[in-house]
Amino acid sequence: CVRLLLVEDDLTKAGLGFTAKLWSVALLVAMRDNRVLVEVRMVKQGNATRSDGFERPRWCDRPPFTMQCLYQTWSHCPLPGPNATIVRPGGRPLNVARWRHDEPYLRTGLGRLHRQGVFWHGARSKATREAGRFLFRPRPWVTAIADCVMRGAGLRPGGFINLHIRHSVEKAMEGKRLHVELPRLPAYDVVADALARDLGTRKVYLQTASPEALARFASFAAANRLELAFTNNTRSENDAWGGWQGGSEMEQAAVAAVNAHVGAQSAVSVSPDLSIWTLFLG
Repeated sequence: CVRLLLVEDDLTKAGLGFTAKLWSVALLVAMRDNRVLVEVRMVKQGNATRSDGFERPRWCDRPPFTMQCLYQTWSHCPLPGPNATIVRPGGRPLNVARWRHDEPYLRTGLGRLHRQGVFWHGARSKATREAGRFLFRPRPWVTAIADCVMRGAGLRPGGFINLHIRHSVEKAMEGKRLHVELPRLPAYDVVADALARDLGTRKVYLQTASPEALARFASFAAANRLELAFTNNTRSENDAWGGWQGGSEMEQAAVAAVNAHVGAQSAVSVSPDLSIWTLFLG
């Protein structure tokens, strides 16, 4: 606990999947420098401040106001005291090889790691996967809700298809910028029906933030005798999580954590390659 890497989640509007990927990289960076990774809240900059002096959290609106409201604590190490010297490495881009290795407390943001693409782009090593498995162990309240959802829908581990439909205005615009396209909605019908036949199950657990995608697939499921289950939560054709829409942080965070835990227990998951949520489910 005498060598900490203090990291802020400043990835405004990034989804949980992409945020998780950067946290996994942050843990490996900390370990490479013999440090303990600790998530810290962002201090509000400028004159206008919240009553507590911190930026609005992107995910958790309750203590500890970090990912640890959803996932088990990453470390028992306490935060540095008020008189501690905390160094924020400079330089563009962030150069880990040249930062002050002798300093006990370093502080940076996920955004700095994001801008250093060599750290995360294409990072799918065993170490990255294991870092993610450690960081994103759901808290008991998350698993309890997930278990309740599964019981209510009659879903048994290994006995259902997990179907993630990524469909939003913002994601479509991103696809145009990258010259790639999300699967059309009818494509999910074909894949779900084929997998149901191959696996011998009619149970499908649907993950989607899009009311259009939900209504459309629900109609298909009813017509083709698929047993459909999904969480009951607010949905929008516009992305709403991680800073897109103030006031929806906790609902979106809880739904994401529950969906991930349920999806991990499916026989197979279907999710578009363009979405980083696909990597998170893996």
